Amino acid sequence: MGKMLNAINRSFMKIELTFLIIGGFLVFFIMFLITINIFMRNVFGSPIVGVYEIVVQLFVALVALGFAYVQGQKGNITVEVVTDYLPQKFQKFFHLLGYVIGLFVIGIVAWQSGLQAWSSFVHQDYNANSLLKLPLWPSKAFITLGMLTLSLRLLLDILLCIFNVKENSVKQEDQLVS
Repeated sequence: MGKMLNAINRSFMKIELTFLIIGGFLVFFIMFLITINIFMRNVFGSPIVGVYEIVVQLFVALVALGFAYVQGQKGNITVEVVTDYLPQKFQKFFHLLGYVIGLFVIGIVAWQSGLQAWSSFVHQDYNANSLLKLPLWPSKAFITLGMLTLSLRLLLDILLCIFNVKENSVKQEDQLVS
């Protein structure tokens, strides 16, 4: 069971890394768009219409795509004031409890954001204050994708914890090379 979970974990890490790379391209595109907008405003006195709305939607996608990667690297902030002094068995229990509660909460968020994205798509919602009238469903869909990916990561973390599988020490940066 441990080998299978490690194989699933490695495959899922590749998905998380792919989302991270997409996020990197989004950062580059956002910086490029803002730079061009500043250039157009300062040189020609005419900024690009709708840059603010585009950047906001791209930032939503950027953040949502990174959720699972951070959890996979155990990079979320944890407060271990008391649990560090507990026996290993209790520490494992509290980690598992945190994963289960996280899965429950993030699962609900994923489900509700999916419903919101679908409703926004069906009703063709857009920001009424936007000059471009960009649809809202893409950013809501990215939130759903991020939450679903995080839910799957939490489920995988639960299984790794239950079956006491030591996660591979292969760093995701090393996988980029292979």
